[in-house]
Amino acid sequence: MINEKEKGLLRSLLVKYLGNKKGHIMKDKLDIPVEGFLSIKVKNHETGEEYYHVKDHNTITNIYKRNLVRLVGGDNVSDRLITKMKFGSGGHDPLNPGNATPTVAETNSLNAPFLTKNISTKTFDDDTINNITSVTFEVTLTTAEGNGTGGSQIYSEAGLFTYDETPLTDPVSGLANTGICAVKHFGVLTKTSALSFTFQWKLIL
Repeated sequence: MINEKEKGLLRSLLVKYLGNKKGHIMKDKLDIPVEGFLSIKVKNHETGEEYYHVKDHNTITNIYKRNLVRLVGGDNVSDRLITKMKFGSGGHDPLNPGNATPTVAETNSLNAPFLTKNISTKTFDDDTINNITSVTFEVTLTTAEGNGTGGSQIYSEAGLFTYDETPLTDPVSGLANTGICAVKHFGVLTKTSALSFTFQWKLIL
């Protein structure tokens, strides 16, 4: 058995792999769950108002758990790194648009994706006191982005991705791999040219 100090070091190495920082191959089988937390900050550039529409835990997918094991083992590393977020309009209850529908770890795509944007920044944090390490990915949709063809666009789901949308077959498991790492549904949020959205997605070990 490894001790808590060693587990903390391995957590740190693993989370650095998520964001393409150098580490060492991890061979021990550990019960170290990955958690995710998404915040969406909305800024109205006409009034100056800022608020958080979402600050909540997400669902880590089974696809990413398979990716993670292969990532730290050095298998197709560049293909398994988190590089983008995708956004869609299929995460709310049509009868109650303010309510999100449930998400499950078995998911392999967003329900109604319409926009993809590359990660703009990533920040690493090692909390040695509480033995927690994390990486935060950030994407901002400016006032000119993601407003739909008619000048407004609803958002109610987001995903953290490695691969492009084309499904790939994992050579080991034989299962479809769409590169979706984490997913979050939320009540409808409508984007116009008056608004910018900042998505901060933190993965914690």
